[in-house]
Amino acid sequence: MNKRKVVEAVLWFIKEKKTSNMYAIWKMLFAAEKYHLNTYGRPITGETYLAMQHGTVPKWLYKDACEMLGVGFARAGTTLIAERNCIKDFFS
Repeated sequence: MNKRKVVEAVLWFIKEKKTSNMYAIWKMLFAAEKYHLNTYGRPITGETYLAMQHGTVPKWLYKDACEMLGVGFARAGTTLIAERNCIKDFFS
């Protein structure tokens, strides 16, 4: 898994899709990963996903990333707040 790509993807969703709800972002990230894997044969970030009661969540984001300081975004309840713009050079 490329943790930097995961963070940049979350920041991209916050800024470009103008959503800050963490559950919506996680669902969009899962859908993008699934589409990219089926179309191009490789994932975008390599993040592992967990099947939870209310939907699929990215494992690293769910367990660790939101608690880290300086990762690029902060969490306030179910809202993700971008601390900087995404760096699109990490994407193909």
